[in-house]
Amino acid sequence: MHEILETMPEASERMFLLTAPIENELVITKSRFIAYLAPVETVEEADEIIRERRAAHPNARHHCTALTLGTPVHLQRSNDDGEPSSTAGMPMAQALRGRHMTNILAVVTRYFGGIKLGAGGLVRAYGSAVTDALDAAAAKKLVRERVVRQVTDLEVGYELAGTFEASIRAWADNAKGVSIEGANYTASGLTLRFVHRVDAAPHLERAAAELSSGAVGAATVGYTYADVPARF
Repeated sequence: MHEILETMPEASERMFLLTAPIENELVITKSRFIAYLAPVETVEEADEIIRERRAAHPNARHHCTALTLGTPVHLQRSNDDGEPSSTAGMPMAQALRGRHMTNILAVVTRYFGGIKLGAGGLVRAYGSAVTDALDAAAAKKLVRERVVRQVTDLEVGYELAGTFEASIRAWADNAKGVSIEGANYTASGLTLRFVHRVDAAPHLERAAAELSSGAVGAATVGYTYADVPARF
């Protein structure tokens, strides 16, 4: 589970993340555009991958990049690496933004095929290299969606702990968007921690009350992010 936040983060748009690196090649008018996408958490991690890609393709003419970090996004960076201004890094970054991707680095390595593509052709080529790689990642189920979840604790005394835990676990198994993240026995009884969709909170509270005859209440701990299978 990610860090617990005191207040619910603003979900202005959907956020998607890559779970593993992927490489995909696009050939346009004899030029090879090799797109490499990798999940990253920091600028330093991204810079190291860029160095590795340069070392892996020392004879390539360009290694253009786009980087997006943060949930919500707080950093976006791109580099044309010698291509005409705004014809490579910018369309790559736009491709990532268009798919609502974050914590991701895109490196497109170009082997020049001898035929100039023009500014418009370069924009389309670099953008398509990234979107095609994202399509390949989605097809391989390497993309997950980062969503906001509420964290709720249920506290129950020892006299009800055994039967209540069994009952609420059975309920959670059939509830949509609800999971039990932990069970902690303390001096006063049992605390069950739930991570669930925000709109599931009333259902959890009602289930806790019904299964304990009103003896168990729900306490909101905070909010967090969860990474779930992507549905486009």
